[in-house]
Parts: sequence; structure tokens; C-alpha cells
Amino acid sequence: MNKIKLFFAIIVTILIFNNSAYCVQNKVKLHYCLNENATVSIYIYNVSLGQSIKTLIQNQPQAQGSHEVEWDGSSNNGDVGTGNYVYRIYAVINGSTYLKEEQLHYIK
Repeated sequence: MNKIKLFFAIIVTILIFNNSAYCVQNKVKLHYCLNENATVSIYIYNVSLGQSIKTLIQNQPQAQGSHEVEWDGSSNNGDVGTGNYVYRIYAVINGSTYLKEEQLHYIK
């Protein structure tokens, strides 16, 4: 029973809009929606290396509703090239952490 409730909470808590990651002039805009107030962290991961390359937001309190964050195609160590990446959105709500992950194809 708890597993079903947790799975349902993940789906409901973080909604990533269709076509939520799109590139405009080498910048990617990520759109997401929270159905409750949450503390949010968003990271970009390199798929081939399996490691975090950029922190977009870390432990930022956000209100319920729609949000947008922009990634400029850089890593914590400089620019990245065309490739496959993953972005992960973590939302902490009432002490529980929820994760939503989506692939991102970045073309420079």
C-alpha cells in the first residue's frame, strides 16, 4: 500500500510539461509544475559519463504552481557540446524527497 501511495505522489507532485525542454539560441528552458510548496533542486547529468555536470537550482524554496529554469549549455567547468543529457528535478515536501527525470538532447 505504501509503495502505491509513494508512486502516485511522485506523479502528482512534479509535472513536467510536454515539450518541456526546448532549445532557443543554445539555451534550454525547462518547464515544470509543483502541486505543493517544495524545496527544489535541479541538476543536469551527462548520460555517457553518468555524472552531474551542472547545478541549476539547489535547495530553493518554491511555491505551488508553474516554474521555468534556463540552462545555458554550460557545465560547472565550462561549455558542453552536442549530446544526450538528463535533467533531474528533486522536490522535498514535508520531509519526503520526490524525483522526476527526463532526457534532454542538446544541440549546439
